[in-house]
Amino acid sequence: MRSMVFCERVKATRLLLGMNQSELARASGLTRAAISRWETNPSCNPRAMSALAVAKALGVSVENLLE
Repeated sequence: MRSMVFCERVKATRLLLGMNQSELARASGLTRAAISRWETNPSCNPRAMSALAVAKALGVSVENLLE
């Protein structure tokens, strides 16, 4: 079985928490379009500060999203 990549983990965690993309965008200080691009692009490569902001908004460590 293939392991999930960062962008898939962001989406899976967001859905598990019952958040939509707009809510995650507001909580992280990013745009909904950025969240959408991440979730639809399996080879996304977010900036470190953006990844940290999303992890914080989701209540997980950035390492959890990267493993």
